[in-house]
Amino acid sequence: MQFDIDAAVRAWSEAGYAILPTYIPVEDLAPGVAEISMLYPTADDYHDQVNPDRNQRFGDEFGGIDDFPFASTALSLLAVHPRLIDLAERLLCTDDLRV
Repeated sequence: MQFDIDAAVRAWSEAGYAILPTYIPVEDLAPGVAEISMLYPTADDYHDQVNPDRNQRFGDEFGGIDDFPFASTALSLLAVHPRLIDLAERLLCTDDLRV
């Protein structure tokens, strides 16, 4: 499926958000998905309080914010995926991006 980046930029400009299904190919997402448990418990583990100490950091509105780079290399690489960089440059109208 071809993704229309120009339509996403227009949506961002007009509505303040853009829905981007399939923007990052599934095969590029897979390594990050496989390592997400390095940062977050599953929903069942969280709600069942399998590890209360691990869950403690999710107790307020700032909980779950992780420093970059992440403990997961795959998630760190996903955060700077070339398609996300391209999108950010287009949406913010600059190539001077900082992580």
